[in-house]
Amino acid sequence: MDAVPNHGSTRGTPRWVKIFGAVAALIIALFIVLAVAGGGDHGPGRHGGDHESSEGIHG
Repeated sequence: MDAVPNHGSTRGTPRWVKIFGAVAALIIALFIVLAVAGGGDHGPGRHGGDHESSEGIHG
């Protein structure tokens, strides 16, 4: 008889790695969905749009 109880296999991927990978995949998927959906009125064009004068910024 084996006196040492089997507490699980020592082979395979650790649980924390699986959880970290799942969380990272969910965050990446969320960013992709937001980017594809448009994400509202944000982006580079919002900040540097068609301004007639830039005196408010530089002077």
